[in-house]
Amino acid sequence: MRHIESYVHQSRIGVLVEFEAETVVPFKSEGFIRLAKDVAMHIASECPADLAHLSEQPFIKDPDKTIGALLSQASNACSETVIITRFTRWSCDSAPSEETARQIKRGPSAGGEAVQLSVLPDPASAASPLQPGRG
Repeated sequence: MRHIESYVHQSRIGVLVEFEAETVVPFKSEGFIRLAKDVAMHIASECPADLAHLSEQPFIKDPDKTIGALLSQASNACSETVIITRFTRWSCDSAPSEETARQIKRGPSAGGEAVQLSVLPDPASAASPLQPGRG
């Protein structure tokens, strides 16, 4: 079973994190719900490069624990393996990464549908029909 958690920070940074477990049971616990939100917030704050980097990072709310250790604790608490399968982070303050561009061009993934994404120009640099007084 899979669970997707989202986090948006001040309408400037957005994160989606996908978790996987053997059943839906862990996803319904208060502990997991809190963990999922905390991991999404951590990704927004710390910009991990990939899953391995994320797993090794000290958790922002408790630097004595890593994200990997938190997932192990969650797995032990529910007697199931809980893992992060993927995540993505967007920021209005930076252009899409090369990896994001590759993911967009790659097309459909093993379990999903193809989605066409477009990068819109910076509204400050071009006329926009959506903003009065421009164009």
